[in-house]
Amino acid sequence: MIVDERGQEAAAVPPVVIAAWQTPARSNGGLESLTALLESCDFSPRLVVTNRSSRFTERWQQRAPVEIRPMVGGDRPKSRGRRYVAEICALVRNNAWMATRLRETNHPVLHCNDEVALLNFGLGARLVGCPVFFHVRDTRGDRNLYRLLRWKAFLGLSTAFVTLSREMSDWWLRCLSIAGKPPAGASKVCHLYSVAPEILPAPRKNERELRLTPQLVVGVVGAFSPKKGHLELLENCCRALAVEGFEFRFFGDMDVAPAYSLRCREAAGDMIGRRIFFFGHINDPRRICGGLDVVVIASRHEGLARAMIEALAAGVPVVSFAVCSAREILADHGVGIVVPQGDYPSLVRTLRAIAHERARLADMSARAQVVAKTLFAPGAQASAYKKLLGELCHARRVAR
Repeated sequence: MIVDERGQEAAAVPPVVIAAWQTPARSNGGLESLTALLESCDFSPRLVVTNRSSRFTERWQQRAPVEIRPMVGGDRPKSRGRRYVAEICALVRNNAWMATRLRETNHPVLHCNDEVALLNFGLGARLVGCPVFFHVRDTRGDRNLYRLLRWKAFLGLSTAFVTLSREMSDWWLRCLSIAGKPPAGASKVCHLYSVAPEILPAPRKNERELRLTPQLVVGVVGAFSPKKGHLELLENCCRALAVEGFEFRFFGDMDVAPAYSLRCREAAGDMIGRRIFFFGHINDPRRICGGLDVVVIASRHEGLARAMIEALAAGVPVVSFAVCSAREILADHGVGIVVPQGDYPSLVRTLRAIAHERARLADMSARAQVVAKTLFAPGAQASAYKKLLGELCHARRVAR
């Protein structure tokens, strides 16, 4: 068998440094996906750079050295002047520091897991000739000239602009195009699915259990924030269905946006503790998905929701607004239902319908774990990640 130079490079252990920005939220689907991917690989990063200690850094330290370094850009300064100057100076220092570290570690690939990480370290990597793997985790509902120029700059700075699904890649190409023309650097855009956790599905309920349980046990997973649409879901869906016997279980950090979380609890009213339950942040997806009939995703925008992946891995079907990746993962594989974005009457009708179509629900449940094991298999995604890093290393050597 003949293996060319490019194949040998891709098959070798690719050198990579990870730069990961962490928000204050305890739950973070992007960091969970990154960590699961690294734990599935048969190689380790040279270094992981992050901005604070957390449960994720404890897992990373089992595979690679971790350095804590302050990053800027997560929140805009509240006033102009000195704060802007301070941020610019900090960005210059961080990029210069990363350039030095990459030279010391023999010019590996820099994997930025967030736009903040790319701002702080991406330019330093490119200045010393290192490829930049930019993992894009979300889409945006608001489009304006500032965002267009900002993300065009990110695309130009990246060597690989890696999304979470084909649908997400198409969304970004449309978003960054002008007058229908593909953006410069469109060939950099590709996708890499996340890794699904291994979760044993809960035993199916028998007929007697179905008669004793609520019409439908619905899970809503995600840190409380306006992006996730908890308040609108409670006001337009949960209250009405709770009266009919549906049960809603909310899982997610409520401390990041306490005022918003309080409004959500107020919207639940007297149904709290009866048909609507708030469980807060829980790390283990097995504890979240156990006992659920369906998971609902009511976000305003997503890349590929981690809650969707974990639900399917547990054999739980998903009903979702038409956020990015929902049709590709759910509708195309028959493991969920997609309703128009923001259409709460359709969402209510859909939940009512499947509550009385247990055979359809069971069929989607049976498919769900098979689809999760196929699309989000740890070995397959680790191999794809390794191959992509190897190709970036090969392209760098050819360019040099």
